[in-house]
Order: sequence, then structure tokens, then C-alpha cells
Amino acid sequence: MRIEKLDATRLRSSDFIDIGAVMDPTLRVGDSRVHLHYVNQHRSGFPNVRRPFPQSTRGFFYFHAPSDQPEITWQVRFRVTETSSPASFKSGSDLLYPNLTPWCIRLSTIDSQNPLRELLLRDGLIAEAVTAIATNVDTKNGMRALPMIHSLGQTFNVDFQRTTLDAIFCANSHHFKYRMHTPFATPKSTSETLRRNPYAGSALCCFEAHKSTSSNGMTYDNMAIRILKLTEPVTVVEPELAHKVPWSEEGQLAMIYKKAGYMKLADPRPWTLTCRAAANPVIRAILQRSSLLYDIPNSFSC
Repeated sequence: MRIEKLDATRLRSSDFIDIGAVMDPTLRVGDSRVHLHYVNQHRSGFPNVRRPFPQSTRGFFYFHAPSDQPEITWQVRFRVTETSSPASFKSGSDLLYPNLTPWCIRLSTIDSQNPLRELLLRDGLIAEAVTAIATNVDTKNGMRALPMIHSLGQTFNVDFQRTTLDAIFCANSHHFKYRMHTPFATPKSTSETLRRNPYAGSALCCFEAHKSTSSNGMTYDNMAIRILKLTEPVTVVEPELAHKVPWSEEGQLAMIYKKAGYMKLADPRPWTLTCRAAANPVIRAILQRSSLLYDIPNSFSC
């Protein structure tokens, strides 16, 4: 099997590829080879899990490069189609990971040794300067690929068994790698210095604009997290701690208690970025872009 082009507007029937049920397929690109993986799950305390591509993985590789998204977030995706006709591309759907986020090969991983880079440059899909910038962006934490957030409403997966949430916020050619305390873990207190997770499971979430308390409810100058859809069932694994973390249903904002003290546990509020993070120019740019698109009042007062 060969990958000869990644331009979705120039696909031919000969570009149709079937890798359904294949574990770690190898594809030819020019005189070189590219090794692909569907899922290599790395979760603390569990053995690594590898999975073959889903049975239905038949379609076309293509370069996903929306003009309204930062170039460093562009990626190679796989469009699952019903037939080998390029006309079926439009009605197809992108291959997803089990957590319902798009399967992809990030531009940041396509370095000078990767034959896909030459294919992208040859077909004029990207400038060499962009690939140089993208490959200098560290998009992983260990073996885990971090979500690259370029707009509000963009979905990403959250594992409720992690005490931190790492993400890369992107605006134009700039990025901001940030580690947040997840709202799904217990807060630190004088008696407990380690954060713990009473819940197990995962969900698709997104950031949305939120009004900070210091803005007097007038402007959206921060970000909150909304739970969109559960991707793994939620179970309570530490019942004695569940009362410390308010649970939110699908469609609701992720909540936290104002303070760790017992008397404050009846006063939840939406989780938001810290004021310092909200003041970062990349975060400000994402909020500003959303305010222009959706007419949301936006100024910084956190």
C-alpha cells in the first residue's frame, strides 16, 4: 500500500487504502516507509494497550489544514468512505480514536526524516518554514499526546483518573503549554498534600468563555470546562472522597468547591483557569477571536 498524495482536492481511486483490522501497518511513501499505529494507550498503573485499526478503516489519507486554524495544529487524517471513489470523500467521516477525538499524524511529529514531509512540501500543502516551527513544538507529556486547543468549543478527552490536565493552547504561530489541576480531583488541604481522584472514567470536554468574578459579570475573560459526552462509564473508586468533588452531568460545566474546608463543600462554582493563565497572550487571543466570531464581550479584568 502506498500514499501518493495528501491533497483532498486531487485524490484518485488509486489513493484508496484499506487498513481495517491491521495492527501497526507499514505504508510506502516514495522510496521510504511509514509505520502507523492506531492506539498505544499509556495509563499510570496499567499495562500499555495496543489495538489494530478498526475493521471499517477504508478510505483516504489527507492533510487537514483549515485556513482559520493555526498552522502548527494542522495534521494528516484518515477519511473513512463507503467506496473507493474520491466523490465519496465529502460524505465520509474522519477516523476516530476510541475516545472519539480524530485519529491523526500531527505536523509536529512530521520531521525532516519523515517521508510525509516531502509529500506535503512537494504538493505545496505547506511551507518549509511552517514545518520547522511545528516540529519544535513539544506536543507530548511522556508518551501521551496533548490536546492542542486553538478555539473555544473544540473537543478534547479528559481522563478522570488524572490529577492534572495538560494542554497546548495555540494562536497564530504562538503556543502556550500549560498544566492545570483537573476539576475532577480532590483539592489540596492542610491534612492532605496529594490530590486524589474519587472517580474513574473519561469524557469529551471543551473550553468555553466564562465571566470571572472580578469582571462583575460583564465580560468573558476566562475559560471554563463543559462536559459534552462520556466516553467511558463513570464509576466511584474512592467513595470516601466523592463528597469533596462535585459531580457534573453531560452538558454541564465542571464544578469545584470554593475552598477545601468542610463547611465550604455546599458552595460549588465553575472551574476556571487561574488568573495568571487567563492573562497569557495566547489565551487572550483565543478568547478575543471567539468574541469577534460570536459577539461575546471580552476584556481582561481577572
